[in-house]
Amino acid sequence: VDVALRDLARGSGARLAVARGQCIEHYGAGEPYLPVSAALAALCRGPDGPRVEAILRDHGPAWLLRSIGAEAPGEVDRTDTAPPSHEHTLQRLAASLDALAADAPLVLVLEDMQWSDYSTVDLLSVIAQCREPARLLVICTLRPAEAIARGHPIATVKRELVRKRLGREIPLGGLSAVEVASYLAARFPAARLPDELLPLLVDRSEGTPFFLVALVDHLIDEQVLVDGDDGWQLRGGA
Repeated sequence: VDVALRDLARGSGARLAVARGQCIEHYGAGEPYLPVSAALAALCRGPDGPRVEAILRDHGPAWLLRSIGAEAPGEVDRTDTAPPSHEHTLQRLAASLDALAADAPLVLVLEDMQWSDYSTVDLLSVIAQCREPARLLVICTLRPAEAIARGHPIATVKRELVRKRLGREIPLGGLSAVEVASYLAARFPAARLPDELLPLLVDRSEGTPFFLVALVDHLIDEQVLVDGDDGWQLRGGA
């Protein structure tokens, strides 16, 4: 994702706004729209904050302004006397994102959608199926197997958006043995590691970068991989 954002910024030739929100693993219903409100709050704290706040006051629901601190001092929305319907909130949020992207392209990054609250999933579906053009790109990260195991609706929404060509799935494969060897060579230059270690790391991590780094860190913490006078070495047999 970081590489994609970097390449977008380089290749767009225009000002690009990026808003990032993190879904949190929870065991209840979860706060509605948590990653989206966090992303918008970060935009409000950025250099373009006054413009973002002004747009949200015009288009966003009142509860959003209060939650991200964008409500003007003494401002009271007297039309918001009753809780808005779910559909009304979805439309207001979608309109807010469209308006934010009017002056400069907006990239909304939502991390770990397998932990998302259901309201955010609904918003993602509404945005993707909107027929009006907008300079808005939504990038989601997702662990599909975990979403399916949890029975999370994001798995169904993702499948439907891909089927309707309203979204694109980029599956990430595991690292190959050659790539794992390159990682070890970069992290442990001139190390004298036994040949048997590489296939073990590939097998135990299944090529997943996160697991590979965690496994290597564990070997260091347990002093199985040690940095001695002659450089990095494996203590004991593989």
